[in-house]
Amino acid sequence: MAMQGRALAVLVIVNMAAAALSASLVTFIFGDSLTEVGNNNFLQYSLAKSNFPYYGIDYPGGQATGRFTNGRTIGDIICIFISPTSYIHKRGG
Repeated sequence: MAMQGRALAVLVIVNMAAAALSASLVTFIFGDSLTEVGNNNFLQYSLAKSNFPYYGIDYPGGQATGRFTNGRTIGDIICIFISPTSYIHKRGG
């Protein structure tokens, strides 16, 4: 019985270690006035577009980011320090 308990403990520890290695870092930032700067480029009939060059003048590469800001938000800066991979959905959102 003691041998089965040890084997179970080893199995649980190995399983937990494998799960920790495969875990990914994810950041969810829900928009407020400091983090949500809008994105209307994917709305078909919107007149308010944010793909003009001056909306990315302070961003690396000077490219328009599709957001109504010329640089990074506080959410972008925090994510740089914890460095998860970025993901932008193709259909907006």
